[in-house]
Amino acid sequence: MGGMIQPVFKGIKLAPFIECPHCHALSKHGTPECKFCNTKLSSTEDSNVHIVAVNLGARYTPFIECPNCRKLVKVGIRRCRDCYEEIPDAYALSSAATIVFNTVACDVANSIASFDTFAVLAVPLGIACFFIDLYSFGSPRLFYLTLFWPV
Repeated sequence: MGGMIQPVFKGIKLAPFIECPHCHALSKHGTPECKFCNTKLSSTEDSNVHIVAVNLGARYTPFIECPNCRKLVKVGIRRCRDCYEEIPDAYALSSAATIVFNTVACDVANSIASFDTFAVLAVPLGIACFFIDLYSFGSPRLFYLTLFWPV
């Protein structure tokens, strides 16, 4: 499952994990038992599957969008409970990855939006650096360091 997700979305590394029903620790999808409490793990409808954005350190519970009625259903369900449409495995994987990717994108966008106060300060500070450089050196030298502020 993880091998198919990673090449689709470059830059965000997604990996499927199963939550242990006993200790709630996450184990990689396909692991037969929990490493912490040795409880057997299964990949059935009842197991809680999470897709983890590994490089962002966040986890997301994936859902599948029904191909017919567009309602969200739990991963592992083979048939939509509302319209009884069959959900193929290849579609389920693609849909779950897309929904998690969209959720990650919204989270990243929200975290960028929370840094607006820095942008308000960065513009006047950049202009001030430019004029200080012109006054001190006659040309912009330190001003080029402002290019690294987004990093």
